[in-house]
Amino acid sequence: MKRRDPLRLDRVIDADAQLSAWKARREREQALLRAIRRALPRPVAERVLVASGESATLELSTTAGAIASVVRQHAPDILAALERNGWQFSGIRIRVQPQSMPMSLAKNLPRQWDTAARRPLVALHGEIADGPLKRALGRLLKGR
Repeated sequence: MKRRDPLRLDRVIDADAQLSAWKARREREQALLRAIRRALPRPVAERVLVASGESATLELSTTAGAIASVVRQHAPDILAALERNGWQFSGIRIRVQPQSMPMSLAKNLPRQWDTAARRPLVALHGEIADGPLKRALGRLLKGR
């Protein structure tokens, strides 16, 4: 039996009409997002995503209202930059989609106090000169 070489993934995607359309849409949105991010300040640009670029109104999404308001202020600059790059949009709509918090946060475990944790403090207590720090460190070590 002759062994067949596996097909490359990009060939599989290009051969399927629906997958090929999804790939084209993703590439278009990535190019659009790069053009948008160049028109925004870097800290803001990192938090903006393209929700939909298929209609005449460009839809962007962010995770915070403050970011959305900065994007709204830069909307004319974004539209002008997009037009220079060949994109035609009549306006920009911005949606805020906050990220959900996990139901329960993991508790921080307190650091265990044992002889291994005590050794460096005992050594430090023996090295430092008499004074308020040495007395405070002595009280800490005595209590433990």
